[in-house]
Amino acid sequence: MSEETVRVDIGDDYYKGAYFNEGVDGDYEVSVSQMERWKEVSAAYEAMQDEIEQVMEQQRDRVLALMLERRKGQPSTVPPAIQAAYEDAIARMLQQPPLLKREEGS
Repeated sequence: MSEETVRVDIGDDYYKGAYFNEGVDGDYEVSVSQMERWKEVSAAYEAMQDEIEQVMEQQRDRVLALMLERRKGQPSTVPPAIQAAYEDAIARMLQQPPLLKREEGS
């Protein structure tokens, strides 16, 4: 008795890596059990990426807090307006998301 199959679109993308898409009538036929394994692994990989992004964000926050703490009470030779502009620019830069954000649903 053969296992039930489903047609999928699969491929490899430079930015996303290997992917599958069951929402279209693809060119590949895989077993339902294999598709279920792919879904589980995909969900686990997405959770891992979320955790990594959270760790990176926490590190950016720690660096920003440390930078601001080190500057407290220290006289600066830079005019206050320029100092404030640089601090604002650095703070915005540290709070930006990663440049190559992964695509959702892949």
